[in-house]
Amino acid sequence: VSAVAGQRKEGGSALQQFDQQRLMNFGAMMAGSFFFLVLALWVGLPTLALAPSKFAICFTIGSALNMGAFAALRGPMAQAQHMIHKDRLPFSAAYVSSMLATLYASMYAHSYILTVIFSAAQVMCLGYYMASYFPGGVAGLKVVSHVLSATLGPILKATGRCFGVSKLERVCLQPKSLQPVTHE
Repeated sequence: VSAVAGQRKEGGSALQQFDQQRLMNFGAMMAGSFFFLVLALWVGLPTLALAPSKFAICFTIGSALNMGAFAALRGPMAQAQHMIHKDRLPFSAAYVSSMLATLYASMYAHSYILTVIFSAAQVMCLGYYMASYFPGGVAGLKVVSHVLSATLGPILKATGRCFGVSKLERVCLQPKSLQPVTHE
């Protein structure tokens, strides 16, 4: 009886150590993901118009580490099977493809336009990918995106006008002392 109890204790200890290792890997990868996503928002987002590759690379690495963290927690095969389930496969494939396309555009092709396009696609695919994990998530995401669009639409339009959508509206970027004088 004591030999069986000793095996259980050793087996339980090995299982507990295995779980601790998974949790440590998960925590380390989530910390790395958080670091790169904050870096993308803190450094990359303000310089997006000038150097979109900074945002694209940091955001993609952060996203990949986030996916890797859950693979470390669930197990790589379990995560892969979960991602290729028939209900999630289109979202997973679009998300992974957009990540790879973003890295290609920013690191290999060095294309400003493609980097911006694929980064935007990656952000949208991330939203749909995350929504696919919640019951009724895609429909809920559509409602939320519609509300956000209605709320943020006027703000984005005003911002676009200030950044030179038309030549007449560019003056909102200039200080008052540099604005042209109009004579009536």
